[in-house]
Amino acid sequence: MLVRGAAEPDESLSATELQRRLWDRYGIIVGGHPEDGARLIQAGVYQADDTALDENRTSFGLELQDLGFARLLGDGVLKIELGGRGGN
Repeated sequence: MLVRGAAEPDESLSATELQRRLWDRYGIIVGGHPEDGARLIQAGVYQADDTALDENRTSFGLELQDLGFARLLGDGVLKIELGGRGGN
């Protein structure tokens, strides 16, 4: 539901853009951005380091692919494709 709430039906976007929207709209940090560690520290979360955040981003991408919300392009870019209202 959160992924669908971050994009319009039939919209496709990069994983980076999805992550930005999840942060902007819901305060969710997926990982993989330099500012993520600082945001967590500001929130009082000290258990996650850059490696853990990178692993979380990778796992998030794999889950999106498994759910049919994303596909990995030949150049290594993860493209998020939500499909129409009757889709995924």
